[in-house]
Amino acid sequence: MQDSIGKSAEVGPEWDTLLNASNDLIKAVERAAGVTGTDFANRFRKSQIEIGDDYPFLDPTLGGFEYVGSKVRLKEFPSARIYVAGIAGCLGRIVDELATANHGERFRERVAVELALMVRMRPAVFAPFTTYLDRIAGTRVL
Repeated sequence: MQDSIGKSAEVGPEWDTLLNASNDLIKAVERAAGVTGTDFANRFRKSQIEIGDDYPFLDPTLGGFEYVGSKVRLKEFPSARIYVAGIAGCLGRIVDELATANHGERFRERVAVELALMVRMRPAVFAPFTTYLDRIAGTRVL
């Protein structure tokens, strides 16, 4: 599996940026979820399974994607557009589920703040995800 550290040259630096951005997005949702006492790893895996038919690279049963130690690792690289949509869809499902079970709008606002703080520090890095941020949080982010 490849990750953002020690990537092969054929993948390219744009994937380094994309993987680092997705690491940070996942960590932001993980931090927000931590306040609820949720086992984020299990929620993330459940979400991956739920959208695995639409985004096979995320399906944990296929072993092509891992999020371990706050780092994304990929065996194969889908198109950047598909990757971004899949990560956003996975995170959005987690936020929707946790918002329903834990404090609704307050939880969504917490996620939005986490995302906004991160994106405002490095807007160019998160540019591929910008159109998905409101969908991830379920409320306005920027």
